[in-house]
Amino acid sequence: MFYSPEGYTIGDTWQYSCGPVVHAFFLQWRGFDDMSDTESGSIGHIVSDDMLKWTELPCALVRGGAGEYDELDLWTGSCVGKDGRLYLFYTSRNRNNPDANAISVAVSDDGVNFKKYERNPVLVPCHRFYCGEKNKTPLAVHGNQNFSIVDCRDMHVVYDSKSGYWYGYTAMRRPANECTETSVIACARSCDLLAWESLPPCFAPDRYHCIETPDVFEMNGRWYMLCLTGNHYGQRNTTGDPGMEGCLTIYAVSDSPVGPFTEPENNVLLGSSQLSGICAKTVLREGERYLFYTQANGEKRSLSFPKRVISDDSGRLHLMWYEETEKLFIPEPVYFTADKALANSGKWGSIVPVGYEGNSVSLSPAHDWAVQIYDISAGSFVLDTHITAPDAHSIGIVFGLKGDNIYSDNRLVLADFDEGAIWLTRLRNFPRTCTRRHTVDRNGFDLKLAVLDTAVEVYINGELVLHYQADNMPGKLGFFAERGRAVFDNTVLYRVKDL
Repeated sequence: MFYSPEGYTIGDTWQYSCGPVVHAFFLQWRGFDDMSDTESGSIGHIVSDDMLKWTELPCALVRGGAGEYDELDLWTGSCVGKDGRLYLFYTSRNRNNPDANAISVAVSDDGVNFKKYERNPVLVPCHRFYCGEKNKTPLAVHGNQNFSIVDCRDMHVVYDSKSGYWYGYTAMRRPANECTETSVIACARSCDLLAWESLPPCFAPDRYHCIETPDVFEMNGRWYMLCLTGNHYGQRNTTGDPGMEGCLTIYAVSDSPVGPFTEPENNVLLGSSQLSGICAKTVLREGERYLFYTQANGEKRSLSFPKRVISDDSGRLHLMWYEETEKLFIPEPVYFTADKALANSGKWGSIVPVGYEGNSVSLSPAHDWAVQIYDISAGSFVLDTHITAPDAHSIGIVFGLKGDNIYSDNRLVLADFDEGAIWLTRLRNFPRTCTRRHTVDRNGFDLKLAVLDTAVEVYINGELVLHYQADNMPGKLGFFAERGRAVFDNTVLYRVKDL
């Protein structure tokens, strides 16, 4: 269902739009720095006019030959257009100093064939502001046990019409004795995308072991910066939310493209308990901004479907459901009616009143939790419902239930009103597979559960709140309520076809 290059592992991705057509570039490899395959460690290239179905184009860039400045795996970059040309920036590395990164660029006149700039690299760390070859950090950072890494990676480029400059944002290090002080996003500017002037750091949060893959854009008069971080880089309690211990996309805000960017409260845009949601990047397409990321289920990786990016009046960012995904729905909606309900003689747990009125289902456990399971099964699907539960302690949707009793393998999306959190868990021992703090109004809210191949996504009032990657588990569906009446209104399920 999701795009992944045949025979390769997909890594970081980034996008560029030309009208309705979106170009996606991505890292691809068979083995890390595998020199036996010329297209391993290269930058792949695909295009789409709906951001769901993709057409492969020739590999955009491959590694250089032995001894060249980019002979090792190419790393993350960005793409911009200027005067009818595409400029594809990337991170270059070589065998002489494999831990030292630099920024290089390739140019295309036709959007398909790219030629590397003859004076690459175009950016290396400026020793005045950052750690470079002459002043390497002595700290073991970014998982490098040789203590010699020179970060200069992941350059994102954006144009500022007010100043007339192109600005580049790069993951670098600055000299410091504590790891959290070293990791910064460097700023540089250019008039022609080839000659770059280094500026001081524009984002220096002093609390992350690593921030990387920056993405910068202007929206509603504010400048936003997205960065990838997480506890897996070495720091603890990145968010204060114990359920968000994997990859995190945070954002910072500034009035200027040169910063300083500062973090608002509750600034996790995308989070998971897994190492998934990698390299979240946005693209402006026909006036709307969309976000993509690399989703990972162990070694299985793929390009996500897009999420619409909006900001509210306070400046807070939200990821919203992409409505065009509904083109994949099989046009036969399924409703949860009484004739499809499976009788509960006790094998589904506590026996409680279940009511039906039109397309409304109510569960009313007084002292326990209870479920109503249906003779409805699905693998990839989208379920929409409106929930009212003013006196319940939690509600949920059961899915992927394999057997004929409460001990059967299953999954459960749970809204815990007492804790103020959304859970992905399972009956009947409720492990915290993935959780995120998020308060909902129990007097009425919309819940969307999208299970698309390996992706499990939970939306509250249209906003993506929880995402997780797991092997798809077709099975029965049902409703869950705990210690109070819950009403599930206008519930409809659409099965989703595979691309």
